[in-house]
This record gives sequence, structure tokens and C-alpha cells, in this order.
Amino acid sequence: MMLRKPFVVLTLIVPLIWPLQVLAGWGGQLGGWLTNLPVVDAIGEKIIENRIAFVGGGAASSAVVKGQIRADLGSRANIRNVPGTNGSSTVIEQLNPGDSFVILGQEKGIPWYSIQLSSGRRGFVHQNLVVVNR
Repeated sequence: MMLRKPFVVLTLIVPLIWPLQVLAGWGGQLGGWLTNLPVVDAIGEKIIENRIAFVGGGAASSAVVKGQIRADLGSRANIRNVPGTNGSSTVIEQLNPGDSFVILGQEKGIPWYSIQLSSGRRGFVHQNLVVVNR
């Protein structure tokens, strides 16, 4: 299993700093110090608006990820203003099967993609309606 750099850094650093907790204000100082780690800056540089960073075993790559409404759908796909189908969610547009868009991202644990249409309008579409083109 490959570990991510921030996890490795914290695993190695926190046990070394733990004895320093007796000093007044150590928590704020530790948080400030961890925030300024170069590892955090390197990861932050990979996240660019309208792009998703894919970090694998090698170097990280950033590429525009395009999506398309599945061609086998029998009807149009609803694009919503917020993820979900609850009371606060409204349909802002509908796309035909085969229509393309840019995938801006997806929050962990939520089955909705944040997308940008060719018109520039942004919305959300359920992942089961999408074919991702990488």
C-alpha cells in the first residue's frame, strides 16, 4: 500500500514533537509549523481550477478531465444546482446522451460530479449518468 507524503511526514514528526507538549502554546506553534511544510505546498500546487490532479506511484499529473452523458440512457440527464435530489436541489439544465462537459471535481463519499458546461455554467450530475474520458 502506498502512503501519501503528508501522512508519512506527520507519522514521523508528531512522535518527535509529542514530548514538547508541556511547553505553553505548543499546539498553535505545531500547527503553524506543519502548515508551512514544503510537502503541503507541493501538493497544493497540483490543484488547479478546472483541473484534477491524479497522484500515482510516479509523478503527479494535472489534466483537464472531460465527461460525457452516457449514450445508452433513454432520456436526458438533469444538471442540478447542488448535489442531491432533496428539496434544495433544482434542475438548472438537461443534457442529452452523448453531450460533453468538463469535470471540475468530486467530493469524497458523494456520488455527484461538479461540472462545467460548454456555456460556462456550473452544476452537478450524478456519477452513474457519466462516462469519464481521461
